[in-house]
Amino acid sequence: MECQAQEIADAILVRVAGRIDHTTARAFEDTLLPLLDGCSREGKKALLDLGGVPYMSSAGLRVLTLAAKQCWRCNGEIAVATLQPRARNGAQQFVIELIDTGEPFNILTLPSPDLMADLEQRLVGGLGVLFIRALMDHVAYRREGARNILQLMVQLPH
Repeated sequence: MECQAQEIADAILVRVAGRIDHTTARAFEDTLLPLLDGCSREGKKALLDLGGVPYMSSAGLRVLTLAAKQCWRCNGEIAVATLQPRARNGAQQFVIELIDTGEPFNILTLPSPDLMADLEQRLVGGLGVLFIRALMDHVAYRREGARNILQLMVQLPH
């Protein structure tokens, strides 16, 4: 795993390459966070180019969260770009898996909200699930041991 930084106008571009998992996350953190020190200037932006990252585990997502908090504390901005699509059976897909260890919770069993009901009579919640169902080509939930795994997939044009 490696990070290369380049200042461009009011932004810091950080290109990240390599697999980021539990064995490389500490090195990713130790390399990335000092590069974002420049984000502490008012209005500075950070752009993380993850085009060279074929895989990122939750340990890598933790580092991204720390990086975001570091920038936001100083009124900076951070964005992530160039995520890698996953190829399966020749089809280009963008897949996100959200994993947590909370109580079993399958969003696919939730009813769709009644958008025609008066606002005063409509139940609170459910719009996020509605958006997920509308925007994703495939949504799947599974429980593995103590983990909830929600898979969101979008087919990319060829």
